[in-house]
Amino acid sequence: SEGAGDASTGNGNVSAFGEHEASRRDRTRSPSAPAVQRGCGGFLIFPCPAQAPEIFQIPLDDLDPAGLPPRGTPEFEQTVIGRYALDYAARGWQAVVAVDDAFVRVVAVPERGVEPKAYVLGLLQNGFLEDALPVLEALDGMLDDAEIAYSHGLCLSELGRPAEAVAPLQRAVELDPTHANAFIALGVAFARTGRADEAANALRDAVKVEPENAFAKRNLAAVLMRAG
Repeated sequence: SEGAGDASTGNGNVSAFGEHEASRRDRTRSPSAPAVQRGCGGFLIFPCPAQAPEIFQIPLDDLDPAGLPPRGTPEFEQTVIGRYALDYAARGWQAVVAVDDAFVRVVAVPERGVEPKAYVLGLLQNGFLEDALPVLEALDGMLDDAEIAYSHGLCLSELGRPAEAVAPLQRAVELDPTHANAFIALGVAFARTGRADEAANALRDAVKVEPENAFAKRNLAAVLMRAG
């Protein structure tokens, strides 16, 4: 299984997505790597017959209130959903729109589109963490999916935001208590924020799930050694 960082160094000498950290940090796109361009909504599109989806969230505070019913009413939610759904339907796309107390979230897929989860995991595997993060935020707000929650937390941790990574990683292990890598990533996030006892507990849980997981055992040993 893939690594989830390293508590012993604070930054992780193994990256979240299976590469050595230094090589990912120093890497530039090789001539053989696919060229990318910005598509609708500012997301990266890999040139291929299938078209990239559009996945985003917008704070309700940023919406133009003109023509909208009072916020917090069922009519407000229905109107916001209708605006986005009709706009994408006119383009021949299928869209799922969700509204909560803070955001409107949209996942829209064209007729020959890449499946949204595969798209964002592809961004992660190719090292486009900053491009993947807003997509993961939107998807994690809409789906009860342990892999999406894990990837969201891991992405935040790899971007140097371990305190923010804790909540989605906790959600990941709640959704899938057998997800060893989510426990490892949670332990690393705790360790990076000085929460040694919680880090050790999460890493012990990872070892219980996968007793032979080298990342779990190495990080647990590092946390216990540091705690004395």
